[in-house]
Amino acid sequence: ARTVLARLFLVNLKELCLATSGIVVSTAWMAFGGYLASVTAQTDAMAGVVSGTGVLGFLLGGLIFLYIIARDALACPVAVLEDAGPRLSSKRSRDLLKKLGYHPSGSGTIWALYGLLAFMSVALLSGIYIFVAMFDLSNKLGAFLSFMPAEPVFMGALDLIPSFLVIWTLIPVWATVITIVYYERKIRLEGYDIDVLASEITRSSRAVHAE
Repeated sequence: ARTVLARLFLVNLKELCLATSGIVVSTAWMAFGGYLASVTAQTDAMAGVVSGTGVLGFLLGGLIFLYIIARDALACPVAVLEDAGPRLSSKRSRDLLKKLGYHPSGSGTIWALYGLLAFMSVALLSGIYIFVAMFDLSNKLGAFLSFMPAEPVFMGALDLIPSFLVIWTLIPVWATVITIVYYERKIRLEGYDIDVLASEITRSSRAVHAE
C-alpha cells in the first residue's frame, strides 16, 4: 500500500479536479452574480440572470461530476494493479468500460452502484436517526456533556458521527464493487481468465519438470 500511495493520491487528485470543475465554475459564476447584485440597481435583472444560470450550472456540474467519476471509475484499480500513472489510468478505465462488439458498456454498472449507494446512505442515516430518537440520545448526551468546557465542540462532533459512519460504510462497498468490475471487464474484453489459466498451467508444468 505504501508503494502505490503517492500514485493513488495523484490519480484521485486529478479525478477530483476534473470532476469538480463544473461545480467550481458554477460557484464562481454565482458569486459573480452576488457581486453584481451589490453594485447594480435593484431594477437591473442582470444579477438575477447570472445567479439563475449559476444555479442551473451547479446542477449540471453535479451531473458532470457523476459522469466523470463513472467514466474513470476503474482508474484506481488500474493504477494499483497495472502500475499506471494518472493519465494512463483514466484512459485505461475508459477503454475497459466502453462498449466493444457484442459486449455492453460497463458504465451502467457504475450508475447502478450510484443508486445502491444512495439507497444505503438513506437507509443507514434513517436507521441511525431513528435509533437516536427512540432512546433520546441527543438530550442525554447533551446533559452529560453540559458540564464540560468544550461542550459545543463535542456536540458538533456528535452531530457528524452519523455522516462519518455512513461514509466509512459506503467506501468499502464502492472499492469492492469497482475492483470486481475491473476484473470482470478484463475477463470479458481481454480474456484475463485465460491468461491466468495459461500461466498456472505453465507454472505447474515447470514444477513437474523440476521434480
